[in-house]
Amino acid sequence: MVKKKVDKNTTLIITEKPAAAAKIAAALGDATDEKITNKDKVSYYEFYKGSRRYIVGCAVGHLFGIQQIAKRGPFPNFDIPLSK
Repeated sequence: MVKKKVDKNTTLIITEKPAAAAKIAAALGDATDEKITNKDKVSYYEFYKGSRRYIVGCAVGHLFGIQQIAKRGPFPNFDIPLSK
């Protein structure tokens, strides 16, 4: 596996779903985004704007879950823990 240098000029964008990653990469990449798939069939997009490198990938699942912890008045009260 070839490791690429990641520095302060790299922005990582993580989405929940692959389709969202594709749309964001297409919108920000001005049709210069490149879809890269590694040997484990995990895809991400990479493109440059000026000297800044962008990597857009997905988690293929929920990043956050919400759960009502208490009823308080007419509005629900939610706790937003990280999904495991």
